[in-house]
Amino acid sequence: MRSLGLLTYTLNDLPAALPNLERLRPYVTESVVIDSSTPAHVDRWRPEVERLGGRIVRVLPLCSSDLLRPFAATEVRSDRVVEIDTDEEPTGALLDRLGRLGDADAYVVPRYEAQLRMFTAQLRVYRPSALRYVGPSYGFPNVQGTVETLDRREHLVHRADFTKYLEQRGRWERNFLQDSLQRPYTHAFFEDSLTLRLRGFALVPPGLHRLASPPEVPLGAAALEAALLFRYILDLTVRGGPSWARFQYRYDRAKLRYIRALPAEERALRTEAAEEIRRAGGLIRYLGLDDAGRIRRWTESFDWTRTGPEVLRELVRERYRDASKAFGGDQYSHNTRAN
Repeated sequence: MRSLGLLTYTLNDLPAALPNLERLRPYVTESVVIDSSTPAHVDRWRPEVERLGGRIVRVLPLCSSDLLRPFAATEVRSDRVVEIDTDEEPTGALLDRLGRLGDADAYVVPRYEAQLRMFTAQLRVYRPSALRYVGPSYGFPNVQGTVETLDRREHLVHRADFTKYLEQRGRWERNFLQDSLQRPYTHAFFEDSLTLRLRGFALVPPGLHRLASPPEVPLGAAALEAALLFRYILDLTVRGGPSWARFQYRYDRAKLRYIRALPAEERALRTEAAEEIRRAGGLIRYLGLDDAGRIRRWTESFDWTRTGPEVLRELVRERYRDASKAFGGDQYSHNTRAN
């Protein structure tokens, strides 16, 4: 029988991980907490985590757990991984299914967004060696092998408060920074806004190819407004419903204000870096975040007074300024130069 390990991520919220450590304990052979909290927070909560069989692995903050997934997978010793966030709760049906998985290399788990009253699809059970992290970090990694989708009864419940995505500075700063680098307002965003994806098929409006420009070209004001409107209409009618459409539209508007408020030099750097990231195969590959050894060395020399957005901005600036390097060095210092 294949072993199964629980993987979760924390940033100054270790107490939030405790309920799932307890829920999953009968179903997994290990529980690994990938943690980017301050040292004082870890010292306070480590005994509680270990009491429930959890093992804390320290790693520097990088704005998002998505960017840490290649590293995290190397810390799990089990044959398979189940990822569950601290604001998610598995249903009884999902827990039961975890005990009788088949031979697939990865499983897509339905997730019920409680506040938005809709389901999303999440790739959360997988064989670590089967994944290749190509493309945007928020998307599905490539799976080398077979993929199955679980029944909707076998789902996660996501209890996130989506208003915090726009109201809490720490939250929106992390999200908008990553989005400006991985999902900039370019012609690629315009085409994506008009494309409907259903069960692996992409439906593109007729004639869209005649409007196409190179994907990296920034959208003009009129084209951007059209893209946001079409995106809202598709979200409202077929992609998610009223709650999701309203949230996504507010999010896009807030992201646009964030980008326009950046200094002109910073906007230009992110636009050019975003194209480099796209050509490199995504932010993970661009920064070499699929090199677990490098992440460990950066963590060993990390200054824990620094934040995830600060770290990501500096890594991208350094990589952009020296495109000949995968990224500079074994030590992470306050100015990101190798020591």
